[in-house]
Amino acid sequence: MAEFLKIAQLEQEGVQQLKSLETTFGVHLMAYEAGLSIAELSKDQMEAIKTLEEKLGVVILAFDN
Repeated sequence: MAEFLKIAQLEQEGVQQLKSLETTFGVHLMAYEAGLSIAELSKDQMEAIKTLEEKLGVVILAFDN
């Protein structure tokens, strides 16, 4: 199964460096790292997610722990 990205856990120094670039560039930055796999869900689980997506107007991704 392919690996997907998750939000990176940065040390305080890394967070400050990221915030500094955000200020300099005038944009929002997010740091990611490898580490998630797509969960294998049952048909019923997929339908429940699809229903919630439609209700909330979002896209939901399910990953294994």
